[in-house]
Amino acid sequence: MVNKDIQSKNFGPHLWEINVVKDIFWLAVFLFLLLLMFRLKTVFAPVFTGLFLAYLFNPAVSFAERKLKVSRVVTVSAIIGILVFGGALFIIWFSPLITDQVKILAKKVPGYIEYLNTKYSGHSELIKNKVFELLNKLKYNPAPLLNAFFEVVYKTTNTLLWVFLVPLFFFFFSWKFDSMINELKQYLPATRKERIIDIVSRMDKAFGDFFRGRVIISIFIGFLLSFALWFANVPYWFLLGMTAGILNIVPYLICIGWAVTIIITYLDYTAGSGLKEVMWLNVFVWPTVAFVAVNIIDNWILTPWIQSKSLHLSVVSLLVVVLAGGIIGGFPGLLFAIPVASCMKILFVELILPKLKKLANS
Repeated sequence: MVNKDIQSKNFGPHLWEINVVKDIFWLAVFLFLLLLMFRLKTVFAPVFTGLFLAYLFNPAVSFAERKLKVSRVVTVSAIIGILVFGGALFIIWFSPLITDQVKILAKKVPGYIEYLNTKYSGHSELIKNKVFELLNKLKYNPAPLLNAFFEVVYKTTNTLLWVFLVPLFFFFFSWKFDSMINELKQYLPATRKERIIDIVSRMDKAFGDFFRGRVIISIFIGFLLSFALWFANVPYWFLLGMTAGILNIVPYLICIGWAVTIIITYLDYTAGSGLKEVMWLNVFVWPTVAFVAVNIIDNWILTPWIQSKSLHLSVVSLLVVVLAGGIIGGFPGLLFAIPVASCMKILFVELILPKLKKLANS
């Protein structure tokens, strides 16, 4: 005992007892796990997708369990059945329409290219040469074609696995979601438990409300915009409207849908239909009116009603966050950028800002 006391006085605490060393160690473990999951993303992606869906639907499942006295197994099974039935109805009703519009667009694309080639010959010749160069390479070296074939086989297999595994993981995670959360709460330090739960609850509300609200709003916007474009006599109205609705999951990304709609409508009227004079009202004005009208309905009715919780981010902050998310992570980065930024703001306000104020006042 005496030797240990002398050793501690001479040499101080052990390396693993220093808080900074412990924090660096756990940070390194966390980063290693993130890297491992990224390397095995094909395996973990269905797992996290099922967990994410369980998180999104958990309020409805918990409500049915508490208020309606319906077991979680029954509720989750009903949700999966409704999603499958709704997807099947969408495919049966609207897939022929989408297929016909895609076929018509595919037939008219050569005319669009020819029109662009005639009008902008200097730029299009380079593109045409690149296409022929690629075809010649495939003729003498079919390896890229074989690689593409195996890539299609791989992606088809991966898609089938997703179709089977995601509902399976969603079912089991939803079934045990509340019990998993309660289990995690037991490992929180008692002195900070209430504060941690309060901060996490606020982050959960910001994150969950954003995704639940945006998905519902985007579905409404897709159908509303499709009807508006049909009324405006826009070609491929359902295809363009539903695509813009999907883009609307990320705020302001619907502008891309508007730009694509204007370009395709312009090409259809000038090249595809063979008109010599552009009908400016049909090409530019009426599609723009349709987008503006639907955007007004979104901002003044749907978003305040369905997604009433504010993310407490300014317009400038939203644009910066969306651009940064797109650059870092592509479309998933665009999708998760705003709720992640909102959660980071909550952490900054609750944890870092008070310490900065304390340092400033000391």
